Amino acid sequence: MAGVLGMTRGSWIKVFPRFFTCTATRLLSHGTKVMYQSDTPQAAFFPPLQKVMLPPSAFEGKVAFITGGGTGLGKGMTAALSHLGAVCVIASRKLDVLKQTAEEISSKTGNKVHAVQCDVRDPTSVSNAVSQLIKEAGHPSIIINNAAGNFISPSERLSANAWKTITDIVLNGTAYVTLEIGKELIKAQKGKYNSRKI
Repeated sequence: MAGVLGMTRGSWIKVFPRFFTCTATRLLSHGTKVMYQSDTPQAAFFPPLQKVMLPPSAFEGKVAFITGGGTGLGKGMTAALSHLGAVCVIASRKLDVLKQTAEEISSKTGNKVHAVQCDVRDPTSVSNAVSQLIKEAGHPSIIINNAAGNFISPSERLSANAWKTITDIVLNGTAYVTLEIGKELIKAQKGKYNSRKI
């Protein structure tokens, strides 16, 4: 965020001096690893959870569609949902990464994870991916729009093309996926929707 706003760590300290005192500076400068140390005050009352807080079959019989599911947070959410019984379908542009992730998670959880290539910036690609999703796993109960495009750059260096790429993925991609799946759910008379005309 500091890079996007064009602020350095030093300028943040000037803007928020009370926030950057002793422990807070140590927490921010050492990343998330500090949260797992026992000397932090919150650790005595709120130790980090190492497991999901839902029963093992919480998503049994559900289909989850996760964009950006091949790596990072998407991969983690896919693994958690698969552990909880969901049939997962992961989508992104890189099919080789998706297939590797799908095999890895399937082998650990025993639940099938499907890989579908999709560029969320392209409505035709989204339509094809949703058709494949429904054909392979059925209509989804869960949609996670996780696909993202990020540029680590100070705001004054962010080009118009970079901005367009980010909004095409995050904003338009989310809309394309949600609208396409919504249309298919309405056609199949599944899910909860309001059919009143506006």
